[in-house]
Amino acid sequence: MTQAHTEALLSRLERGWKPDQNGPAIELVHSLGTLLNATTEVKVEGYDSLEFKMALRGVRLRGADNIRGLIVAGATADVQEVIRAFAGVPKIPGAIFLVISASAQAAGWAKERMGRQAVVVITPGKLLSLLTVAQASIAFKRELKKQLGRRRLLPFDIEHPVAGNMFVGRGMELEKLSGSSSVAIAGPGRIGKTSLLTEHRRRLLRTSDPRAHTTFFIDFYAITDKSKDGVARFLASKLNPIRKSFHRNAEELLHFFRSEPTRLGAPAELLLDEVDEVISSDVFDTLAMAAREGLCQLGDLREE
Repeated sequence: MTQAHTEALLSRLERGWKPDQNGPAIELVHSLGTLLNATTEVKVEGYDSLEFKMALRGVRLRGADNIRGLIVAGATADVQEVIRAFAGVPKIPGAIFLVISASAQAAGWAKERMGRQAVVVITPGKLLSLLTVAQASIAFKRELKKQLGRRRLLPFDIEHPVAGNMFVGRGMELEKLSGSSSVAIAGPGRIGKTSLLTEHRRRLLRTSDPRAHTTFFIDFYAITDKSKDGVARFLASKLNPIRKSFHRNAEELLHFFRSEPTRLGAPAELLLDEVDEVISSDVFDTLAMAAREGLCQLGDLREE
């Protein structure tokens, strides 16, 4: 956008808008998406407010692929209420919360209400700068680091799998996963086995691969009942979380897998994690039998 067009857009936004007159706010979301090389999606439209989601493709910071944004303007009680409600939303782990204030009054309320919360507040002056600077994505990344702190945004955390656009490299391993029907990934803890499988499934979703809807990541770390019937129920409920699945037993599991390809349209691809404590269960003999019959495909993460 030119400087004149940007200033005109922000001038229209500053006065606020009705839900059916939010064209400038939607234009701002799309303009940010273009400038920041991001995908955007408008979620909730209201008086003097608009909520959106944004995923930055070229910024490698934790949460950059899951930004929950709010645009506010004007100086009414409705704006105050929207900001108060947004500040009270439980913060999602791994997400960045962003408030873009197109009026000075809304900016003041946002800063006052957000306080020390992990929320980025963009004032009208900063917004104008981001929309007109030569390298907007670099400037935005710098602003995120300034307001949230480098430690919160960097990905060095061995306790959780790498999320979203923080995953880099390992292209050969991902290619093998994409072309294999059954695979086992072995290695000591904390070397990235879970990150590899979650990235594999994320890429299936991102590329609209038909297998995305038949691929299930099942983490046995959360299982409490490790009996054979408990393992069977856990598996069935993860694949098809209907009431009947929560009452399955081990003897019924093979019949369950014989019915799943009809429901899904293809055999399920199971990505199994943290199986060390349940691998000896008879249920895994049933899984092997189902795989031999072509009813499912297995991917297993094991620690050596």
